[in-house]
Amino acid sequence: MPHQIIHSVSLSQSEILEVDKTEVISNYISLSSIIKENFPESPVSLAEPVKNLNQDRINWFASTDGQWGPLESLEAEKRAESLKNIDNFINSVAELSSKLKKSSSAKQKKNGELLAGLFAGPQLCRYYLSADKILVAGWGLKSLVSLPVIWDKENPAPVMEEPAPEPSKPPRPERERVVYEKWRLKAFILKLSLGLALGIAAGLAAAYLAEPRIFRSLRAVLSAQEFNVSRFDENQNYASELRASLEDLKDSFLSRRSVCLIFSRDEVVSGDLGYLKGCWNVSGMDFINAYDGQKSSFGFCYPGQERADFKVSSQGGGQSACRGAASVSYPEEALLISGQEPLKCDPSGGDAYPPFEVQCRYSSDGSQAACNLTQKDEFSTVFPVIFRRNSK
Repeated sequence: MPHQIIHSVSLSQSEILEVDKTEVISNYISLSSIIKENFPESPVSLAEPVKNLNQDRINWFASTDGQWGPLESLEAEKRAESLKNIDNFINSVAELSSKLKKSSSAKQKKNGELLAGLFAGPQLCRYYLSADKILVAGWGLKSLVSLPVIWDKENPAPVMEEPAPEPSKPPRPERERVVYEKWRLKAFILKLSLGLALGIAAGLAAAYLAEPRIFRSLRAVLSAQEFNVSRFDENQNYASELRASLEDLKDSFLSRRSVCLIFSRDEVVSGDLGYLKGCWNVSGMDFINAYDGQKSSFGFCYPGQERADFKVSSQGGGQSACRGAASVSYPEEALLISGQEPLKCDPSGGDAYPPFEVQCRYSSDGSQAACNLTQKDEFSTVFPVIFRRNSK
């Protein structure tokens, strides 16, 4: 899968090369396989092209993670070594192309023609490096403007010359202008139709739970996969598998969220507290009720309207329960449940606990929120706690 854009080319200044009415860049997978099979020791490989039809561009992606930098940024000695590897790679590809074009197999001949189209437009080729790897971007294109590459023997780095301004063209004859305008209208309708189809495909993935970050990376992969029109036939089954995986993740998330206190940054930013409705108890920690000395549970209930109620209730047969009102808010991207008064205990109604405060922070991977419980007395004792939904 593509990871990061390292290069971009405008289609207004370049033309996509074709072999037997097939675009060279649409054969990225087969060309990469041929290169890997025939040159396994070479540090040079192809960057993956993806058409951006809305912006009339082709973006080139690095297929692996890493810090990729242009060839021009290297020191002279390292740049010279890299240029030698690139030169050897281009010559080896040319030799393999000539060999395959002489084959009696139609498929091998076509592969030879595709390899020949890799560097047919050397003015647009750019080279990026990360550690000992070299990626070729801009391959499979032909420049529509004059863009010579100048090589300085003392400092062998490619320098792009600015294209000369195009001479003004005489006005088109009326008949030619009408035909040209009709052609432009058809091209616009085709682009609009493709954009609409791609938008619907991407929307299927984006419709699931906009808030949890746990789905975002998977949705991005799915959108990029469906957006690549030239490779749709090869990847439509994979896109279906990704949708099924997204459904499984959604079901798993909703199942955990019905029990655990889980919320996202999007809910914090929007002020959404819907997930908090109901009653919650501290899990894995016992309290001793200050009123009757019984083992007790601590929790809170949130009915809505940014108000909650803390409660300490006896578990060992005692009848006492201590309650106190609290406010609910999102200061500094954290959930804050702040007690407004001491907890009063039944049956006497006397104060038994100072106010409590609960502060929870969301987890970016969709896991249980990390919470701290603070007793607002002179010691301000802090307890790390985990909340579970009370099903009773």
